[in-house]
Amino acid sequence: MAKTTKRIGPRKGKLPEVALDSPIVEEDLPLKFVHYPNHYGAFFMFSSALRKEAYFCECCYEAVNNSFKLVQYESKNNWSDEKVAAPLSSHLFPNGISKASLKTDWSKLLRFKKKLCHRCIMATPTLRFCHEMYGGNFKQYYGWYLHIPEQFDPLFRSKLTPHSGTS
Repeated sequence: MAKTTKRIGPRKGKLPEVALDSPIVEEDLPLKFVHYPNHYGAFFMFSSALRKEAYFCECCYEAVNNSFKLVQYESKNNWSDEKVAAPLSSHLFPNGISKASLKTDWSKLLRFKKKLCHRCIMATPTLRFCHEMYGGNFKQYYGWYLHIPEQFDPLFRSKLTPHSGTS
């Protein structure tokens, strides 16, 4: 019998909310508080308490660093929300770190620890990435993690993009 992703969602009842406006949710992970990115963002952060230091999972270290190549173009635009133009743009990062990067050198805000995220721990996020109309079960619950290799990993991208001028 072929495996499916049908068991990812809740067994009965209403589907969980879609993560909008960078919510912070308590979950059963090594650092209990999960700082979700904004809608269709990319990077989670994790903390032991609401007002404690938040960390990225070490598995996204390279992707976070590569994201700065994209963010440099965002700051040149005239956004009505200052968090979007922040060094750690709220398009990609949780609101809390976006706000902090407006006042603090962003390099001091980047802290990483091993095995914090849903992907590394093999846990299902509490909230969903998108509405069921826009993705199947897997994308609804793991869409953030799908964005990381597509957008920020140059090795992954180079394997997908044919090189011009070669035979």
